[in-house]
Amino acid sequence: MIKCFNINSLQRANTFDDLLDQTLQPDFAGWELNLDQNLGLYPEIEEETLASVGEKARVKNVKISSLTTCCHDLFNLCSENQKTRNDALEYFKNLIDCAAPFGAITIIPAHQIQTLGSIPSGSYEYLFNHLFFSLKSLAAHAEKKSLPLALETPGSGLLLSPLELRELIDQVNNPYMGVCLNPFYLEKNGRPLDWFTILGKRIFILHLNTQNQQKCQSILDALTNKKTSIPVVYVSSQNA
Repeated sequence: MIKCFNINSLQRANTFDDLLDQTLQPDFAGWELNLDQNLGLYPEIEEETLASVGEKARVKNVKISSLTTCCHDLFNLCSENQKTRNDALEYFKNLIDCAAPFGAITIIPAHQIQTLGSIPSGSYEYLFNHLFFSLKSLAAHAEKKSLPLALETPGSGLLLSPLELRELIDQVNNPYMGVCLNPFYLEKNGRPLDWFTILGKRIFILHLNTQNQQKCQSILDALTNKKTSIPVVYVSSQNA
């Protein structure tokens, strides 16, 4: 596995050089960048761009493993509001473009904005279909760039079964479409290890909560046994 930090999980710093120094811990080798509404960097530090940060990371041999955002998520992609869906689609296509220079995974996050068992407005079937067509479009764009795209496992609202998520990914039927497994979101929906086993090769990347690592140990052990090289990104509670 490749151990990485979500950049928002690091202590705030005045420069990206300081953030890089925080990253250079034993066994850690990468970053997940979190972009804002304008595809700028979090935290906002003047005079830095994706290109300049990428070059600094390259010099210090820090891999930029993935890009994500706090501005849109899978619930935007399945919204009953067409403008909301279109805005999210456009944003994630641009996020894929931003990931291209780094060969990074683009993550569609599943911010835990819904209570367990509830869904956004609209029927479950319609929301599922909206998400399916959104993912088909984004996967096609990712394929053009030869970049992986990963849908984070939600903790509420939709896709509360690993079998349902597996079926959705298989229906999208694109080798560049996969899953970002987040055990922190799955604790209410069964054993995270079951999700790991059922989703299998569809898992492109893991999000692990920095405060609940022990609960994820079974998955880390399984990764070690499989000798897989997928990125494992450590995120804080507020970014999980």
